[in-house]
Amino acid sequence: MITYNARYFEKDGEPWFPVMGEYPYSRSDCRSWREDLAKMKALGVDIVSSYCCWIHHEETEGHFDFRGSKNLRRFAQEVKAAGMYLCLRVGPWVHAEVRNGGFPDWVERKKYRARSNDAGYMADVDRYFTQLCAQCAGLTYKDGGPIVAVQVENEYSQWGVQGKGIGDEHIAALIAMLKEKGMDVPLYFATGWGQAATGEAIPVWGNYCEAPWEAQTGELAPMDGYLFTDNPNDANIGSDTGRKEMEATIAHSAYPYATVELGSGIQVTKIRRPVITGEDCGAMALCKIGSGVAMLGYYVFHGGINPTGALTTMQEYRDEKHLRAGFCCDLPEFNYDFQAPIGQYGEIRPSGRELKLWNCLIRGFGREICTLPVRLMPGNPSDPADLQSLRCAVRGQEEGGFVFFNNYVRHYPTKEHRLHAFSPAKGVTFPDFTLKSGQCGAFVYERTICGTYFRYALATPFCTLNGRDVVFWADEGLGQIETAGDPNGKILLLTRQEARDAWRFCYEGKERLFMTDGEMYETEGGIALLCAADARLKIYPKPKITPRGFVCTGEDGVFGLYEKKMNVPAFSVQICKEEQKDGYTDYTLQCGEIRGDVHGARLVIGYEGDRAEILLDGEKVADDYYTGRPYVFGLSGYGYPSRVTVRVYEMRQDAFVYTERPPVFENGRACRLVSVKAETQARVFLEP
Repeated sequence: MITYNARYFEKDGEPWFPVMGEYPYSRSDCRSWREDLAKMKALGVDIVSSYCCWIHHEETEGHFDFRGSKNLRRFAQEVKAAGMYLCLRVGPWVHAEVRNGGFPDWVERKKYRARSNDAGYMADVDRYFTQLCAQCAGLTYKDGGPIVAVQVENEYSQWGVQGKGIGDEHIAALIAMLKEKGMDVPLYFATGWGQAATGEAIPVWGNYCEAPWEAQTGELAPMDGYLFTDNPNDANIGSDTGRKEMEATIAHSAYPYATVELGSGIQVTKIRRPVITGEDCGAMALCKIGSGVAMLGYYVFHGGINPTGALTTMQEYRDEKHLRAGFCCDLPEFNYDFQAPIGQYGEIRPSGRELKLWNCLIRGFGREICTLPVRLMPGNPSDPADLQSLRCAVRGQEEGGFVFFNNYVRHYPTKEHRLHAFSPAKGVTFPDFTLKSGQCGAFVYERTICGTYFRYALATPFCTLNGRDVVFWADEGLGQIETAGDPNGKILLLTRQEARDAWRFCYEGKERLFMTDGEMYETEGGIALLCAADARLKIYPKPKITPRGFVCTGEDGVFGLYEKKMNVPAFSVQICKEEQKDGYTDYTLQCGEIRGDVHGARLVIGYEGDRAEILLDGEKVADDYYTGRPYVFGLSGYGYPSRVTVRVYEMRQDAFVYTERPPVFENGRACRLVSVKAETQARVFLEP
């Protein structure tokens, strides 16, 4: 049974602190669902959220499409097979940077008032919801399926909430319609930001570390997501509407504090080209946990690719009228990568490893954290532009808890804090320590973990092993730990990078910690390791039997060291043709044959210009707006083509574009392919 109270969610009568991540099924390759869901789970995600985009399923009125990557039923079944839960964000209006906010063009042409209880509109929604619910028959939580939550509508405030059949009445009508059709789930959500109407649904919130929908090319002010606060609203969501002073509070809410759009990346638009790091997003996750969040919901966790429409393209695009009004959320035709922790072609990025640190904190200790009250420490700032004050919150009581520090703000240095006799609770004193600019952490005080009583730990818990060992990580200069008496098991202290490279799985009947720069996840065949070179692992506790095909090469402290020579297939790529045209240049690449058992292959394309397009046999299949980062193009979904055309469009030096990493301009323009590299991966299974 899943339910909730005003402070936290419950599952089977116990506190439950879920982590949710968006994986847009209709913007993905269904052939990769199983593996990529396993990767999400390995990175700490419990619930998969996914928009149901009406225009993807009923582009032409009365003709529904649930084939291939639009097969909602199969996606839900894969989520269940992965041992995860599913939250469907059914709209009908979803935004999601989709054409018309997800409405088919024919809905836009209707004379009724959409997004209200207008009879004509509700009749069309009824027919659409009937199809969605039929796809999900037998897959709701009460029937033993994975679907535990549904979100209706999205950003409803931007259409106004006054009048009969609008606002709370409309939210209630949508939920009632879903229930009548069998979509009876434990949790119903509605986005809360912008003074939204949410009815009796649980309001869910968001925060982003950038605002690429703003039509300006300057550096943005510090974001409020780096604060500890009881205001869940991000003033920058909806900032294009001019509503920057929107207040909300969770202090007297009847619902637990939950996010659905905590940015784990950000889109790149025609005008704003931010480059997002894992630290940019991880510090915000830390601040949400310290501020009392009871569900951490990321958007987007797995990047996507827009499907090809039969009538139009599917990306959000705004014309000059909207641009002049200050809205610039226009995206590439295909690319919805979102700089996500898992890229649109399935690669785990450094941001995925960074967010894993906070997801693992929740997975291992969230059941306790979510029940603890929040207290903002004296002097904690409320102004995001205050870069001098100590940002600090406590989730705990005098008997013990967790202290959250954040000294990281994207693009802004913060004051170094030398803390002397810091006291998070009466009778508790930390030793002197320094919190440098850019550092953050969730420190323990007066807690028993796995039978060991910790007076304090100036380190962030990562996981426990076998009910005895406790694993922490800490930034440089931190990590002091004091226990009362001898520890019940081992205490492992990792560096931040070691924790990013750490994975926790059961192997040979024991919970073990694996460290590698490769990608690891659990599958039906056991534990998989993806690597681009020879496989190297550190394992604790050391297995009794060396994994098949590996050689034990020694020890590093308590870790055993293991290596396996890998025959990682390689292939060559070279530019065989270059054609300059008016405003763009075509580069034809010749890809060599891939020999051997390749698990994945991609091209890493460095270019300078406004944007790049990928063409196969003259047909555009992928695209990218320039950010200064190389563009990664996955080859496996296209049958490993031997010839690929990269079309680079010129960027002019006077273009109305914000780039963090501007290209090199020659004669006022940039249009060149800088580099291209071939990358492959091989997969090995860990077997005794």
